[in-house]
Amino acid sequence: MATVLALATLTLLVWLCLGPANAVEHTAALLIVACPCALGLATPLAVAAIIAVAMAGSISPLLAAVLMPLSSLTVVISSYLARTF
Repeated sequence: MATVLALATLTLLVWLCLGPANAVEHTAALLIVACPCALGLATPLAVAAIIAVAMAGSISPLLAAVLMPLSSLTVVISSYLARTF
């Protein structure tokens, strides 16, 4: 596990230098692929990334009033670029 965390940290640092927009995604991908037990670390990391992107788009996912209407959704369509429509 220590090796996986070291590689994840290295991946994060390298991608922060190369392309900070994708750094968290690449790090989470490495954690998921390298060690399924790391899902305990990758899941909160992914949630934090989603909240950061939502806040950057002026959407506050921390407010219940924003999240409650989403519970009635039955279908979410996403492109191969992971952009949700």
